Formats: sequence, structure tokens, C-alpha cells
Amino acid sequence: MDGRRIRTLIYSALAVGGLTATGCRTAKQPLPAATLPVPGQHHSGFLGMGRSSPKFGPPPEQVTVAKPLRKPGTGMKVETEVIWADTQVESALLDGQPDDVRNKLLDDARGKYQRALAADPKNKAALVGLGRLYAKAGDRERSVQTYTQALHLDPKDHETAMKLAQAQAQFTDWGGACQSCEYALALDPENRGYRKTYGFCLANAEKWEDAFTALMHKNVMSEADARYFLGRVLFDKDRLPDGHAQLELALKADPTHAEARAVLDEMANPDPNPVTADPNPIRTTGGYGAR
Repeated sequence: MDGRRIRTLIYSALAVGGLTATGCRTAKQPLPAATLPVPGQHHSGFLGMGRSSPKFGPPPEQVTVAKPLRKPGTGMKVETEVIWADTQVESALLDGQPDDVRNKLLDDARGKYQRALAADPKNKAALVGLGRLYAKAGDRERSVQTYTQALHLDPKDHETAMKLAQAQAQFTDWGGACQSCEYALALDPENRGYRKTYGFCLANAEKWEDAFTALMHKNVMSEADARYFLGRVLFDKDRLPDGHAQLELALKADPTHAEARAVLDEMANPDPNPVTADPNPIRTTGGYGAR
């Protein structure tokens, strides 16, 4: 049975199955450093990129996994466990999903990933899925540890390196996120999406010149777009004069830049009855700076 057929059956089962809440909370712990290298000799990573495959130290301590619930040779195959778990995570993250249903789905998915890893500790798909689940659940230590473990299984997997970078960005570990972006770019130096994410992480690490260089690299962004992007990050950091200056430079580079013009006009003529901002906004890590 192929993966598409399995996923169809899983979605059907999830749609009709009764779920009860178990819920779980994970205490926040200090963020561990990922054991990845900085490609080349420079933080910006442009020199030496792609010349050789990155190498790094010994793998981290393996994630603790549950013991298999079935005897060998019986029950669900490892690949099917992972597909079920992936689908349950997707269902848990649907908009409007009740908390008790979301918690039950995530707990069930975690158990499936862990059973898969108990049967096959080197199953990269299970590790990547589990790392994503931990990130969505807010468990920064296990998320970074699990993604790093997956990278040690396949050191040339730039996609997993970027997933690690996004998890680190989610937990505002900007230094670690920059390093993981550099690692991914050393493996896939022409990836424009990776370059934008790298610029975003550098800007949040307040490495403004490096961020501007990354965003301008081989026309990933125009100068106007890059300065507008940096201006918005500066606004997020409450550096309003610096952000205003970047938007002015964006208009100087492109007088027709509509977004920069709209923000500057709004700053010059503030709304007398502004809508109160959400005191606890949820920030996402995808689609950095894309227009």
C-alpha cells in the first residue's frame, strides 16, 4: 500500500474517531547548542561555501524513545507508523482544532514516532517528524536535539538543516539559527529561500550589514525590498528611527515602492483611533521577508 493510500485511510479514521483529552505540558529548559559547524572561516558564510561537505563532531545523545508496544513481526510497519504520526500532527495543527483533540493527536503521534524509533533508531523520517512535533509543542530542547540527531544520520540533508534553523528561530536562538542556515547554504548555495531565511536570522541577531549582504546576494531581493525588510525588523525591535531611515533608503532606491511609502505615510499621519495590538501575538517562522 503506497503512502498516499495510507494517508487517505488515516484522514478518514481521524475524521470519525472519538478522541479524549490527555494533555501534556513540557517544562522549558535551557536551549542546548546544536553540534553543527560554521562552514568556512567567516560568520557570514559566503567564503568557502560549497567547496566541501561540512563536517562536525560526535552525534548528540540520542532522544529517549518508548519501548515497542508490539512484538517484532506483528502490528504496524515502521513506515506506516511514521505516516500515521505525520498525518496526526497535520490534523492537530488545523485551525479551530479544540485543545483536547489537539493534545490527544500530538500525544498519539509522539507515541508512534517513538515506537518507530524503538524499532529503527536510524529512521530519519521519524526523527524529523518528532523534531517538528516537539517544536510545535514548544519543547525547544528536544526539538533541537532530535533535528540534530537526524542530521548526524544524513549530514548532506540541507532540508533538515533548515528545519533545525526554523526551530531555533522559533525559540529566538538567532545565533544557532544563523549557523544552521550557513550549514544548509554550504550544501545548497543557490537556494533563494534559504538565503532569505538567513537574512532574517542575521537581522534578528542584529548583524545588519551581514543581513543586507545576504538579502542582496545575487539579487535574492532588490535593494528597495531588502531595506524595507530590514526596516520592518528594526520596527519590531523598537528601533523606530533606524527603521524609518531604512524605509527612506528603500524609497530612494525605488520611488515606486508601495509598501515603504504606505508605512511612512502612516507614520506621518497616525490613526487617531488605533486598534489595540494583541498583547501576546504568535510569531511564525515561515516565509521570511517574502513579498
